[in-house]
Parts: sequence; C-alpha cells; structure tokens
Amino acid sequence: MSQDKTKIIMKRRIKYIIITMVLLCILLLLRLATLAAKDNSEIKTIALKERALRGDIISREGYTISRSIKNYTVSIHTKYLDPNRKEFFLKLFSIYSNI
Repeated sequence: MSQDKTKIIMKRRIKYIIITMVLLCILLLLRLATLAAKDNSEIKTIALKERALRGDIISREGYTISRSIKNYTVSIHTKYLDPNRKEFFLKLFSIYSNI
C-alpha cells in the first residue's frame, strides 16, 4: 500500500514539473516574440538646455582665458531619409544649419 502511494505522489510531482516547464517555455517564447517585434530604433527626444552666456573672460594682459559659446548638435537617422530626395535634404539642412 505504501509503494502505491509513493508511486502516485511521484507521478503527481512529475506531472507538476512537466506543466511548470511547459508554462516556462511558453512564457520564454512570448518574451522572445515581443523582443523580436520591437523596433530597434532609438526614441527621439528634443531637449533644450539654456545656459547663461557670460561672454569672454579676458585677463589684464588682454588674453582670452575663457569663452562662452552655444553649441548645437544634430543627429539624423539615415534609415528615415529617402534616397531619391537626398539633394533636397542637403539643401534644407545647409539652409537651416548655415553650413
């Protein structure tokens, strides 16, 4: 009688282990599917940071010790550019960037 109970208990444990493994595999596959479906492009954000411009710091001898300059950075995702309109983009970019 004792051996029958242990066999039943072992069968239940094996059944629970198999069910748990199947559920974990399903969760893993769902996670991999969501990662594969995501677009790998970066999120575009625009941030303006204003700093006080104080001008140049000049020593008594007339040498410039420090200078405040506004720097601007532009980044472009090339996958969004239409290859047929490259010249148009370059003209617009040069107009707005003074290059």
